[in-house]
Amino acid sequence: MTNFIDYLLGGFSNGAVIALMALALVLVWRSTRMVNFAQVGQAMFTTYVALTIQQSSGNWLLALVVAIGNCVLSGNSASEEQRFNGRDHCHFRSADRTAGRRRHDLGW
Repeated sequence: MTNFIDYLLGGFSNGAVIALMALALVLVWRSTRMVNFAQVGQAMFTTYVALTIQQSSGNWLLALVVAIGNCVLSGNSASEEQRFNGRDHCHFRSADRTAGRRRHDLGW
């Protein structure tokens, strides 16, 4: 019975991680109409940093705070670098273009 509970909780946690990554990709797609595959690499790097901090210090709360800070800083620096180099490929819909239109008018 213990093995069953371990496998059940492990499956739920793996499913939750996959669902969160899929949700992040969908949110970026819906807002920019571009798929950002760099999100996966950023998530893996942040997870690695959190795991390293947790294993070296033994404090999971410290690892969580450092991982969230790392995620914010790396995401901000990547977008600033892209903007600085003139490679801003994100095409956002302006608010005035979509004002007053229904969802089916936009092709959603």
